[in-house]
Amino acid sequence: MKKLLTAVIFCGVIAAMYFQPIQATVGQDRLHEDPIFRAFDKSGAAPYELNIQGWAKINDEYMDFSNLQPMVTKVGEALAINEEFTRETIREETMRGITAIKEMNPGEYAVIVLQTLKNEDKNSGETYLILTLSRAGDISAMHTYRDQILSAFQSLQRKPEVSTWLTGTLPGQLTPTEANQLLKEMFTAAGVKDTRGISSDKLVSLSGYSPLIPEYTTVAGRKVNINIAVRYHTNDAKTYVYLGSPLLDGEY
Repeated sequence: MKKLLTAVIFCGVIAAMYFQPIQATVGQDRLHEDPIFRAFDKSGAAPYELNIQGWAKINDEYMDFSNLQPMVTKVGEALAINEEFTRETIREETMRGITAIKEMNPGEYAVIVLQTLKNEDKNSGETYLILTLSRAGDISAMHTYRDQILSAFQSLQRKPEVSTWLTGTLPGQLTPTEANQLLKEMFTAAGVKDTRGISSDKLVSLSGYSPLIPEYTTVAGRKVNINIAVRYHTNDAKTYVYLGSPLLDGEY
């Protein structure tokens, strides 16, 4: 478990270094019917970044690099990316990894992280794939990216856990009352009736469950599938609106 946590942290750091992938054409009706999009749209925030990420265990093996490389290529082909990725590797006694990065358009990236871990008994291992598709300044590709991720994992006969992260900005700073009212309206737009979390002068972060969103996780015995946070950033004098499903991950 400790090695898996290390791997997830490693993957998260790499993905954060290269935010954003692939030309998208999505039905506007489908997009505007999505409760996640409706919640974000209700905020009135200008789109800043879209991230869709999927992960899954590929097998119970500690794989050689010679076997990892073709797997990365296969995922790229499933994404219809035929050009060469920029690749980085990690080589440790009990962990090997490949991070493949491709900028499809300015501000639009595909990041493939494939990592294999050797278990403590040294006789077995685990291999994981994390795929992130992201774009700066536009969230309209939300469904396209999700479909592409599902297709890529299907090429390996795996079904991933998929997370959606949307980030937007509002000019100036909201008062705590304004921030709480904004989140209330966003959750209502997503079909959420009950929320829990923290609310302070610097950060408001609440989570809840919407029956309109099929996937969910369980936190402290309750269903959760949408997490919204609002924080003011002094460096650019903007309020950032973060929406994650099922949860926000990393720093915000």
